[in-house]
Amino acid sequence: MYHLGVASQLKQRVDVSKCRFAGASAGSLVAAALACNADLGAVTQSLLDTASHVRAYRMGPLNPTARLFDRLTNTLRDILPDTAHELR
Repeated sequence: MYHLGVASQLKQRVDVSKCRFAGASAGSLVAAALACNADLGAVTQSLLDTASHVRAYRMGPLNPTARLFDRLTNTLRDILPDTAHELR
């Protein structure tokens, strides 16, 4: 979640359209959101919802019935444009 706070400040203080982004794990989700100029509020809410959902399962994200991968995939489909893979 800290990544999203930093991303929000970057969007307020820097012209992110001229920046390149990279990240690993959760940072890659935030980097993709920044690169695509996605609504960071929507990203935050989706990740909070996913975290809440996963915590309800025994062993959390390690429980296969939590379907973490599917939830993250749906989040990316919802927040990123269809042409996200074409952006430079």
